[in-house]
Amino acid sequence: MRKVKLLSLGAVAAAVLCMTGCETLEDKARVKPAEISPFLEHSELLIAQKNSFPFHYFYLNKNAGKYKNIYVAPVNMEYLRKNKNWAKVDEKIANQLGKDLEKIAFFMQQCYKEEFSRAEGEKLEVVGSPNGKGTLILESAIISIVPSNSELIILGTAGNLLLPGVGVIANQIGAGRVTIECMIKDAQTGEIIAMYANTEEDQHAILNIAGMQWYTSAKNNIRKQADYTARIFSGSDYSKLRRKLIKIIAL
Repeated sequence: MRKVKLLSLGAVAAAVLCMTGCETLEDKARVKPAEISPFLEHSELLIAQKNSFPFHYFYLNKNAGKYKNIYVAPVNMEYLRKNKNWAKVDEKIANQLGKDLEKIAFFMQQCYKEEFSRAEGEKLEVVGSPNGKGTLILESAIISIVPSNSELIILGTAGNLLLPGVGVIANQIGAGRVTIECMIKDAQTGEIIAMYANTEEDQHAILNIAGMQWYTSAKNNIRKQADYTARIFSGSDYSKLRRKLIKIIAL
């Protein structure tokens, strides 16, 4: 792995904080990053970031500003299905969970499309095929989903099984979390233009059963990470933030 000294990361952190809101208190309690999976090609390029940055690990190529379009590919769910902890649960109620995972994958793909489309200012146009010069391909994978305590109760009730750690919890939700990995490539050459790995966790909240599914917190965390991605690579914040990121992070 190449060693890159981030002498001016504070400037980037400040820019991102302005972009995503003040997170100083939350930073101290941020969930630890998950182990990087084989999904990410050349993961040795990733650079660990401070808690004030939206992603735990991040890489940006110096050619990042040369593109006009982006194609959002279907989400890879195979690494989640192969997760040992998930496999134990999925084996019990495989049919229902299998359908739910497909719903989550489609939801995530749509989230990324929507966030790139609604970005303001300088932005990448979302296209329906990964063809043409000046086009990027966004490839992503969900590596892990950890439901909140209340969601686990719903999952256990729905599947008529008792999961470890699930008790009668009436008013407190243990945080749910999602680990996402993402690669953004040149559609013609396959060159990696950007890459990140991140685990996002919900804050504890009061239980609200209405409309809740076992993956409600996962959907919230997915939307949050899609928003971060669109804000970094397009939108009104893009030009200034891009120049700082390329200067500091590009190899």
